[in-house]
Amino acid sequence: VENTGPQLWDAPFWCYPIVHLLMLLAILMLFLSFANPSPTGMIPASMEVRGVIRITRHPMNMGFAFFGLAHLIAGGSIGELFFFASFFIVGFLGAYLQDRKVAREKGEPFAKFVEQTSVFPFAAIMTGKNQLVFDEISKPLVLVSLAAYIAAFFMH
Repeated sequence: VENTGPQLWDAPFWCYPIVHLLMLLAILMLFLSFANPSPTGMIPASMEVRGVIRITRHPMNMGFAFFGLAHLIAGGSIGELFFFASFFIVGFLGAYLQDRKVAREKGEPFAKFVEQTSVFPFAAIMTGKNQLVFDEISKPLVLVSLAAYIAAFFMH
């Protein structure tokens, strides 16, 4: 491993299941974002709440945020802190900034979309605003995500 600056912490062994769960979620969010693009993205998309959008209205952003958070926990050098914190900040804060921008552009239709969805994954489902519908989740992309996670696990 290359020197990435002074070591600030060493992750305890018990953190690694959390790290792996975050990485699995990150990969799932990233791949599933292609099946159900969000209307908050750069490419115009439907405001229909379905698929991964039921989980989060910002699947790609949350994928980047979970990726950054997983690596922040696992790595403890100053270089890793700055590098991976940028993924977390851009993913998480970027979602809220995109919401503000899209709310200005699309007004009431977007406000109704926001009422049914959440930025933080599963929050709309846990609060009863929405429900998880497994039939709307792309099975091929879940399989590709699992394959990518397993490959990364063994090659990383």
